[in-house]
Amino acid sequence: MKKEKLQLFYAKYKLLIYPVCVTLVSILVIVFVIYPQIRGYFTGVEDKKRINERLIKLETKAKELEVIPGDLLNSQVQSSKVALPPEKDYTSIIGLLQRLSAEVGVALVSVTLDTVKGRDTGGVTSFSVKVDVNLPRESFDVFLSKIESSPITMRVASISVDSAQTSDSLLASIIIDVFYAPSPKTFGSIDSPIEKLTAEEEVLVEKLTSNSVSVPVTSSIEESPGSNIPRGKSNPFE
Repeated sequence: MKKEKLQLFYAKYKLLIYPVCVTLVSILVIVFVIYPQIRGYFTGVEDKKRINERLIKLETKAKELEVIPGDLLNSQVQSSKVALPPEKDYTSIIGLLQRLSAEVGVALVSVTLDTVKGRDTGGVTSFSVKVDVNLPRESFDVFLSKIESSPITMRVASISVDSAQTSDSLLASIIIDVFYAPSPKTFGSIDSPIEKLTAEEEVLVEKLTSNSVSVPVTSSIEESPGSNIPRGKSNPFE
């Protein structure tokens, strides 16, 4: 009985059942076969285009890097690190002060280092060095000038002079701000463009390279902070 009903139902609706079945199968084929292939094709085209664009950028970057002299770049990096060390370099500062004082004929009585956490000044960090000196009066300005034009970036922050001195020599306490800046933690990705120096930055690098000298090293350190009357040039990196 059921078989007869099915035969009658098929005979009555066979013109409708066949197109519906074909349509459903076609939809399934489109959704699960044709569409993924078409999507994969266009995705592959986009990926290939993106890879080609990246290769062109990397080739251009490689050509730009090839024309940069390695020796010159290393020299500029080393000069920049001398002018603005990546960390507190107490021994270099003491050695530099010893050399400057010897050039001017200044007697270093004591050098006191500020070992507290560095102060942020205009994007760079600084710490203080207190220098007690005994020097001829005519050498005082020369000594200050040498400090502020030294290879390491420093600034005379304050000066205290013993006014009771009546001879040709002076007893003075000078507080110096010494600047440093930690090295960057990231230098850009392989896809990032090469950052080029501005005209002002190139002039600054050339100046640092020409003024770069080796700084003697010493191991004599006395530690404690100090401060006094402000004086000196502004931070050259602001």
